[in-house]
Amino acid sequence: MLVGPAADYEHSSPGNDVRGSLRSGYISDGGRRDVDILGDPIDSNRGFIEWRHLQNTGAFSLTGYLNYWSDSEIIRDFKPGDFERLQQPDTFLEAAYATDNVIFSAFLRVQPNPFYPMQERLPEVRVDLLPTPITGGIIQRGSASAVRLREDAIRTGTDLEDDRLDVYYGLSRPFVVAPGLTFTPVAGGRITRYSETTNGSGDY
Repeated sequence: MLVGPAADYEHSSPGNDVRGSLRSGYISDGGRRDVDILGDPIDSNRGFIEWRHLQNTGAFSLTGYLNYWSDSEIIRDFKPGDFERLQQPDTFLEAAYATDNVIFSAFLRVQPNPFYPMQERLPEVRVDLLPTPITGGIIQRGSASAVRLREDAIRTGTDLEDDRLDVYYGLSRPFVVAPGLTFTPVAGGRITRYSETTNGSGDY
């Protein structure tokens, strides 16, 4: 028997919408536990935590998803219906603020479960310029981001960690050639910089 708190919450008011859920469970498992996905013996103290959060307050939004598993088999063994839906847990938090044509955002992805590989973002900060008309039918768009990337090796391989800067700006001009047919030439440029390469040769 799994024992643990569970809750659902929701709040709505003009310009503000918040909803989420919490699911958890713990068991002192005295049954046959076998080994996990890495071949390690599964401890008798087993449990999980799942939290979802969605919030929209005016131009601000916050989205969160947390999955903590004590071992790779806890959901498969005790919640097989959920395991069919989610076999590799994800954990992230994203905050965004939107104006008429620009979105500012911060995105954090971490891996609290060391038995699954994941490219972590610690965090990624972005500015996105949405498609915006400027003059003569020309449309501009762009983005700029900075992120610390990390991916830990699972048993074998190399731990990877890197800082990346990425900037893009482009212009486009749609032309209606015929009903249902549009021709759009695009001109733009992108610069991407990595602080390290895998073989340690420096910036790229």
